[in-house]
Amino acid sequence: MFGKKQTTKKDRKEKSKHFPSRKSAFRAFKRDYEIPKTEQPAKVVSPDSKGGIHYKLDNRNKRLYIFEEKKNKLGRTKRKEAHLREDKHAFYSSNKGNQKPHFNAGHAGSKLKDHYYFNNNK
Repeated sequence: MFGKKQTTKKDRKEKSKHFPSRKSAFRAFKRDYEIPKTEQPAKVVSPDSKGGIHYKLDNRNKRLYIFEEKKNKLGRTKRKEAHLREDKHAFYSSNKGNQKPHFNAGHAGSKLKDHYYFNNNK
């Protein structure tokens, strides 16, 4: 089973996290959402695909990773999804600054409020 871990009062105040690499940010997402390290996404959606239109991806996005969980509860199969969207580096006007490449994370049907920023290296 995966979901978001219980957070402390200090964790709730922190809206974003910064990591030295994309790989470490991806691992932190899996750890925070209790997804096993070895689990692969059920779907990877690119902005220029039919799925990209469905998930409202645009040219600011690189891809959307969808992790699914199926669990039996009282004989029923329930599906729960965790979404991880990778966004490109964004440049804004001089007074607004820049935004590093990052992941936005959350559960299906809700805003992807968690941010995992990483340096632009491989």
